[in-house]
Amino acid sequence: MSRAVRTIRVEPLTPESYKPFGQVIGIPQEPPMTENEERSYWLSPALEMIDGSYAIVYVEMRMRDYVVRRLHRHTRFDQALIPLGGKAFLHVVAPPGDVPDLDELRAFIIDGSQAVIIRQGTWHRNPAYPLSPEASLVLISRRESIVLEAAERAGEHVGGPTEQIELATLTDDEIRLIL
Repeated sequence: MSRAVRTIRVEPLTPESYKPFGQVIGIPQEPPMTENEERSYWLSPALEMIDGSYAIVYVEMRMRDYVVRRLHRHTRFDQALIPLGGKAFLHVVAPPGDVPDLDELRAFIIDGSQAVIIRQGTWHRNPAYPLSPEASLVLISRRESIVLEAAERAGEHVGGPTEQIELATLTDDEIRLIL
């Protein structure tokens, strides 16, 4: 018996469409906070964290199939995804909850001129799905979480403020992104 395919249509990223999951950082539409002849400053949204310190992580992503197999969430901190080199990628999210609501999965195209802050508790798929053979981004995340996730990938079960779920435990369907 073949698996049913559930599709998620990728949508443009706007502050309004992404609001249930976090915030969009892009070219400001409002006047700068401060300005002089050399520069202008806009204050970006703040990242929230209960405790700990942040790490700035460079991530190289490689193109792969657009099938969503797992999601994870961070229960004690926000994360920021900031693309480098102007390359676009797809970003998959589901609202906070004990388990991801697969009927509420959304996929956004981050066009390379925008970044996102993923609100704590929001289910998401990292690394993101690049639209070119390779793309890179900066991930701002809780330092402890990066170390613990590396240990989990090495086969150690360490627990912590990050939860991961294989979608095969929730559905027999294949979840595929559609451009």
